[in-house]
Amino acid sequence: LTRTAQSSSDIPTAVATERISPHNEEIKPAVSQAKTTTSMLQTYKCEAQERIKELNDKLQQHEHKLKETRDKFTAYQKFEQVQLELDVIKGEIQLNGSNQVENDIQQNIDNEQTIKMEQALIKLRDLSLIKQAENNTLKNVQISDFNPRVMCTSKSE
Repeated sequence: LTRTAQSSSDIPTAVATERISPHNEEIKPAVSQAKTTTSMLQTYKCEAQERIKELNDKLQQHEHKLKETRDKFTAYQKFEQVQLELDVIKGEIQLNGSNQVENDIQQNIDNEQTIKMEQALIKLRDLSLIKQAENNTLKNVQISDFNPRVMCTSKSE
């Protein structure tokens, strides 16, 4: 058995071209259909992107309106609360006189400040206890690291 290598120059060009590439007439409809489909898809893509952008803009507008509405509602609730407190104070003034109401209001303010001070003192106490525990832990670690017995034992060995 002997093998002979054929070079590309041994094969006639017309035969090689015919075998390698299909007929142009067969490819043209497929290529034009692919181009048409690609063009349509590009158009749909552009339209979809524009629609998404419009919807995102509308969404942002609605979110902004919702935030404004919530802010207005919160402000209105605060207004109603303050209005009720004002009505209560007016009623107390009519019943007890202005001096008594001033004293009651000042007492309420003082009570609130006292509660806040107590909470602050509790937090300070807790922080102080934590710091003290940390310091004790550090002292214990330092003492155990600097144990003279350990040093003497290690020198004698």
